[in-house]
Amino acid sequence: MLNVNKNKKVINKEYFLKSIISATNELLINEDYYDAVSKALSIIGEAALLDRIYLFQNNNDLHCPTTGQIFRWDYEKQGTQIDQVPLQRIEFSDIPNLIEPLKRKEAFIHIVSELEECHVKSLLMHNDTLSVIALPIFIRDQFFGFIGYDECQYEREWTSEETSLIEMFTNSISKAIERNIKEEERKYISFHDSLTGLCNRRYIENEMKKIELNIKDTLPLSIIVADVNGLKLVNDSFGHLIGDQIIKKSAMILKEVCGKDYIVARWGGDEFLVILPNTDVDQVKKRVELINNKCEDTAINSIPVSISTSHATTHDHLEPLYKTLKRAEDSMYKEKLIKSSSIKRKLIKMILNTYFDKYPKEKEHAMCVSDLSVKIGKAMNRSEQEIRKLEKVGVYHDIGKIALDQNILKKNYQILTDEEINERKRHAAIGYRILCASNELSELAKYILLHHERLDGSGYPNGVKEDSIPLITRILTVANSYDTMLRYQKLSEDEAINRLINEVGTRYDSLIVKAFVEQVLNRTWYSVIEGAYDNVIENNGSFDPLDQIYVFDPTDLTLSKNDLNIQGIVNTHINDTYKLIYTVENSHGKVERIERRVSVGNLAPKLCQEQLTYGTIMLDNASFVVAKIADEIMIDIRTGGSEQWSSQLTFNNISLIKSKTYVISFEAKSLKQLELILSVGYFDHDISYWNSFLGTINNHFKITPKKQQYMLMFTLLQDTCHESEIKFEFGKALENKLIISNLKINEYIK
Repeated sequence: MLNVNKNKKVINKEYFLKSIISATNELLINEDYYDAVSKALSIIGEAALLDRIYLFQNNNDLHCPTTGQIFRWDYEKQGTQIDQVPLQRIEFSDIPNLIEPLKRKEAFIHIVSELEECHVKSLLMHNDTLSVIALPIFIRDQFFGFIGYDECQYEREWTSEETSLIEMFTNSISKAIERNIKEEERKYISFHDSLTGLCNRRYIENEMKKIELNIKDTLPLSIIVADVNGLKLVNDSFGHLIGDQIIKKSAMILKEVCGKDYIVARWGGDEFLVILPNTDVDQVKKRVELINNKCEDTAINSIPVSISTSHATTHDHLEPLYKTLKRAEDSMYKEKLIKSSSIKRKLIKMILNTYFDKYPKEKEHAMCVSDLSVKIGKAMNRSEQEIRKLEKVGVYHDIGKIALDQNILKKNYQILTDEEINERKRHAAIGYRILCASNELSELAKYILLHHERLDGSGYPNGVKEDSIPLITRILTVANSYDTMLRYQKLSEDEAINRLINEVGTRYDSLIVKAFVEQVLNRTWYSVIEGAYDNVIENNGSFDPLDQIYVFDPTDLTLSKNDLNIQGIVNTHINDTYKLIYTVENSHGKVERIERRVSVGNLAPKLCQEQLTYGTIMLDNASFVVAKIADEIMIDIRTGGSEQWSSQLTFNNISLIKSKTYVISFEAKSLKQLELILSVGYFDHDISYWNSFLGTINNHFKITPKKQQYMLMFTLLQDTCHESEIKFEFGKALENKLIISNLKINEYIK
């Protein structure tokens, strides 16, 4: 087998080739990677007549790359050693003579005595090496390490043929290493969560089986179940990338608190599991407290990290671990069932406060919008329930901006690019999704979603218009726009009011703007157009947009209805609801702009005045007398009372059917001008509450000495009610006389 000439070793080529095949088979067949490499080194070492073979692996740290020995075979010791301490963590900078040629994929072949004095020479001489071949190993084009072949008996000169044979084996080792890396990666992936790097469910289930085999050695054993709060809220509102960061940060917290001593795993989407052997109840409580403390100081993109935890402990070696786990899970689910709404509400509140802390000016804006919205609601006699909603939507209306790029938020709107404008517009939809996560706040979500919509349908995000925009949203829009004009656009109060008026009918509701200007800002509302109330006409009927319209301005007596500019058309042959915008400007530059809706359809008679019985309600020192003369109801008002609802003329026991649309029409005139509100609903005597059927504010009518017809159309969205009421409210009126006649209720069929 061996040819030795003058103590020189000569490799038997045929035998060496067979040995390479044998070593390669060992690397391919043996599932134990370390055993396979050890045997392969031994086979080749003997076949190549070598004294030593060793395998080094690099640690390619960017700041301080090192290399260290992981395998070593010695002929004299007839075995393979691993991790010889002196040859660990050798810095590249200490052995450049060796590393640099290897990095260039060149062989390092030398007689040691001929090397210049360097650290490499010292290491080789320390190991009695006289001749050396070192060949680089590259895995996936990365410098993985090298394999060295030592001759310790004489200064051996390697022939090119011997070098080629050794290179063949080195290639086999390289492929074996790559296969092992792939296998380890496969195993890692199969037992680890790719997002967090924690063990996965499969791994921890296997570990639980192993623990149960020696359960007595692990008692007491505790299990923590952890659940990331509000993850769906974060995913829906901020995107899954932020949601993933929340999960990763939660995993990091659990690992920091428990990872060194216990098994931490990702159990599911937003759930984690910690197995704590030899840990009693008091110890596990301390870990949970540490987790909670860590969460309090942690946020991602201004979103607080919140984790709910529960735990269970067993001292019983007969209790299966899955039962201990179930106790922890049941406790978690029970806790979350009770506290879920509270947790989400608190999380949303934390998001809002974070937004306000980050942008103090936005907090001032939100508080002002809330205050203005409430004042408008009160000025329009809205219910207490609506007032409470207005207060909240004002505060929360811009919460969606928390998810936007702060550079876009801080940038002047006038210089934003189209892309940045579209990004900024996302805040309404984001705010909607945030509030939808909480049952208690979800009722506000739709108002916030639509607060940048416009009456003409040109707003965002959905392009809805008219009655599809809730009243609360329309009030919010006026309050938000006004404060934005003053706070950010630096307009004067007069300029802001004029802008609101100029966009009545297209962006803003005229009745809301009027109530805001007159009653909230205490400014005089320029009002000279009379009679432009909503109207309903029969299909194929006639309609004149100027019929019963009057224009009177005591400061400009030349002004008439002929000066009106009317936008919009009404097609009396097609059943639909049309909108007209009436605008007039006097010689002094004063402008009034109002909107009027005209519905075309078929009217089916339901009730007329003769079929209705009236009643009266007088509250708060209100006093009036009612008399019915022929077809007229005459109301002699002595004192109206302090509130609009202090004086009421009521018609009871009216049957209204769910989903049907009704038109209430009547004629009225008064001795002096007064405001009349027409309400439809029912009074819940159990809770003493008036339940209105109207989602509109087009039920406010200005009654004048001129007899005119007034109409109100609405759809009953609530359940059928056979005890509905119609109420005419005229409180706050001074001494006056009011006449109501020709009251009718018709069903509108589009």
